[in-house]
Amino acid sequence: MVKYDFLVAGSSTVDAFARTSRIQRIDISGSENRSIEHIVCIPFGSKTDLEDLQFFPGGSAANSAVVMQRLGSTATVLSCVGNDNFSNIVIQDLEKNKVDTSNIVVTKSVGTGVGINITAPSGEKSVLVYR
Repeated sequence: MVKYDFLVAGSSTVDAFARTSRIQRIDISGSENRSIEHIVCIPFGSKTDLEDLQFFPGGSAANSAVVMQRLGSTATVLSCVGNDNFSNIVIQDLEKNKVDTSNIVVTKSVGTGVGINITAPSGEKSVLVYR
């Protein structure tokens, strides 16, 4: 029986970071200027150019397990990913960081979770999430 310092349960995803200068922020004041809602605007019905697009492994469980390994503990991840290219990114990164992946379930019924981070030149971001 293999013994680990940590069993980390949760998400294992891929994070896409999309940076564009074409994004705009609009602030909408609520009643009596008590609240402000921040809205992300991208021209609807158009193709918006990106200055940069990068993909990274992520997810709370995967990230936590990698950090624990780097700090000298042993960790395994209890998580579910799809049978797709994104799961390969997640599993390869965990294995590269010496995290045990034997408790990751690969399923055909759903895809691997993806977070699409849309980042404005100011550094502010909004995230679209496929769980």
